[in-house]
Amino acid sequence: MSTRKGRAAGSDTACTAQGGATVLGITTRQLHRLVAAGTLPGPVAARGTYDLRALVSAFVDYKVEQAQDETPGPPGSARDRWWTARAAIMELDLAERRQSLVPAKHVTRALEFLATTFRARLLALPRKLAVTLSPEAPHETEQTIDTEARAILTELSEDQSLPRWLAEADGDNDTGDDAAGAGNGARDGARGAPPAS
Repeated sequence: MSTRKGRAAGSDTACTAQGGATVLGITTRQLHRLVAAGTLPGPVAARGTYDLRALVSAFVDYKVEQAQDETPGPPGSARDRWWTARAAIMELDLAERRQSLVPAKHVTRALEFLATTFRARLLALPRKLAVTLSPEAPHETEQTIDTEARAILTELSEDQSLPRWLAEADGDNDTGDDAAGAGNGARDGARGAPPAS
């Protein structure tokens, strides 16, 4: 029996891993990775030879499928919507990396800090002004200004013109001490301070 007759079917296209990788235009490491992932068929013999025909056929199928995954579908199709969503996410991620987009929780923290500071400064104003405006009767003047200041806080707490995301973002904040402290102060200020003693 000749050597050729003694070979298995398809052995005329047998090749080594290096030979198969060269034909496919990839590295040997990439070939082994694709084989391990089940994308390409493994060796057909104990010596580690591969069926070149099977490798080429499987590799072509893999590249076709890969090209389809990287191509948007018809307008309105599920693939088109998926691509549109993925593109939007990538644009947002890029904008955030370029620091042209700030996460909502950071904006909320900044606004909570401003609200807390505004509340504290506003409630400290009556006593400061009372002595200057009415040195003979500072208490009455302080009470008058304090009443107006608290009315402003109450009016702000009832304002419904703020965007919905700002109200909803409060629940998404981190629960750290800083965030919690700022949030409590802002909410207290929005609802109005406790009655003056």
